[in-house]
Amino acid sequence: MKNSAVILASVLCILANSSAADTPVKPVLIGIYAQNYQESVAWYGKHFGFATTKEVVNDNANLRIGFLDNGAFELEIYSDIVRSPESARLNRERFGMPSEGFVKLALETSNLAALADELNANAAEFVRDIKESDRKPGQSSLIVKDPDGNLIQVFGPTPTKH
Repeated sequence: MKNSAVILASVLCILANSSAADTPVKPVLIGIYAQNYQESVAWYGKHFGFATTKEVVNDNANLRIGFLDNGAFELEIYSDIVRSPESARLNRERFGMPSEGFVKLALETSNLAALADELNANAAEFVRDIKESDRKPGQSSLIVKDPDGNLIQVFGPTPTKH
């Protein structure tokens, strides 16, 4: 369970490497559990330009699902519709997830320094400021937390120092 992010990354790698040349497979969305649906939707809109394209409410499962898009990637935000005293959060074990911060979503931007300034101005919670990345030469990244503790890593060109 604590290795959900590792399992997700492994599945994506397997899909990417095992697809036939004429039918490539690429990630198109990631699902994220939210304690507060409206707060999370607003947070992803404010910081990364995601907008809701569709919302589904399943009363039988006590579940609200929102599909968000920023033109480059989709998020699926899901949350309890109604919290009850005996169950303050969705039983995430049924999805094979730990109780907090189960996702690290990676995004990319062409101007990491400008995004960092914007995230700071909007009081995003930084886990790590801009640091050179081992992923690609000339690339850096930063990491912030969403309202539920999920890690959002943003890659971009290493900012030039003046």
